Amino acid sequence: MSQQSSTKVSASPSLNRRTYLKTAVGAVLGAGLAGRSAAQTGNIPPTALYEVTMQGATKYGPFARTAQLSLFPPFDPSGVTFNNGVNARDVGLFSGNPPGAPEAGAIWFGTNTAVHQAVGIDTTPAPEIAALDVAFVDADEAAGVLVVTIDGNFFGLPAARSSLLNCVTPTDGLLAPIYQLIQGAMQLQFGDGGNVVSGVVDFVGNGYIEPGTTPYQATLSGVRIA
Repeated sequence: MSQQSSTKVSASPSLNRRTYLKTAVGAVLGAGLAGRSAAQTGNIPPTALYEVTMQGATKYGPFARTAQLSLFPPFDPSGVTFNNGVNARDVGLFSGNPPGAPEAGAIWFGTNTAVHQAVGIDTTPAPEIAALDVAFVDADEAAGVLVVTIDGNFFGLPAARSSLLNCVTPTDGLLAPIYQLIQGAMQLQFGDGGNVVSGVVDFVGNGYIEPGTTPYQATLSGVRIA
C-alpha cells in the first residue's frame, strides 16, 4: 500500500473546512492516480453501477475481494443538516455483509445514509431513514475524477458517526471486530466515457465495541455493469 497517508497538511485560519479537506485529500491521495493518460479520463456518469475488484489491507492483514461501486445524483439531505455542501454525486461501495457475516475486507459505505436503502439494504432503524449527508464529494468533470472525503469528527462535527451502517470487518468469523468508518477519503478515476473506473481508498474505522482504530486501504478497478 502507498505510504502517502503519512503526509501532513497544516490548516490555515483562512481555509474553511471543505477547502482544508480537499487540500488534505490532494496531499494524501493525489499520487494514487497520478500519471493517467488523457485517454483514460472520461465523463463521470450521473447514475451507474460498477463491478470492481479490490486489493487492500487493514491492520489485521491483506484482503482481496469483489465489490459494487454505485453512483447516484446527490440525495437531498433531510432533517438534520451538517452544512457540508452539496455532493457532486452520492457514492456507495459495498462488498459482503460486515454486520451479519464478517469477512476480511467486507465493507458497507455510502456518502449519504440514503445510499444504503438505494442499494437494497434495510435501513428501517433511525437515523438511516433520514438521508443524512456524511461526506464531501467533489468532482473534476473534465478529468473524470471524483474525490470522496468522509466528514469525520472535524472541528467538533462528527457527521460520519451518524451513519451507523458505514462499517468494515477486517477478519472472518462471528467474533471478528467491526469498525465504523469515521475518517479518510477515496479517489476515483473514470475512463472510456464512464465505462471503467479505478481508484484508491484510504479510510479509518473506529471500533463499535473493541477499542481502537484500523486503517482500511485498497486499490480498486472495474467496469460499468448498469
